[in-house]
Amino acid sequence: MRSVNLAFGAGVALVVLAGAMLLVRLPDAYSTLNDAAHAAAGRNELGGALATADSMSLNDDFVRNAFAEVPKNARYAVLLPRDEAAVEQADGVSAVTFDGVAALFGDYLLPRRQLKTAAKGTYIICFYCHAGAWSRRTHWLGPATGGGRIGYVYR
Repeated sequence: MRSVNLAFGAGVALVVLAGAMLLVRLPDAYSTLNDAAHAAAGRNELGGALATADSMSLNDDFVRNAFAEVPKNARYAVLLPRDEAAVEQADGVSAVTFDGVAALFGDYLLPRRQLKTAAKGTYIICFYCHAGAWSRRTHWLGPATGGGRIGYVYR
């Protein structure tokens, strides 16, 4: 019986100690989490797409334009240049950027649907692509920004 009372007393002491530690640490934990949330707010614009774009050296305005111009129920294709190596040399665009741009838009533009090729009635996310080849059948929705341009294929 004595060991049961001793175990019960030790259990109560642990619960009281844990409660005291919680009361002491809770305000600091709240403050830390609040500060982290405020710091993350700037990095989480567009669901984190801009932070990811920054890590790939992709222009933020180009990414914002894609979110703004491509409707949520639309289909789109990401078009890249024919000669990526030439663009890498001329404009300093990394091969990693070319490799990741379609995946970035595929992840962050949901529920929009990404297609392999553009056709009538779809949008184009042109990243250093040959825009002139598309101009006769595409309505460009804004100026080129950071090597990127958004358009709508109307024929």
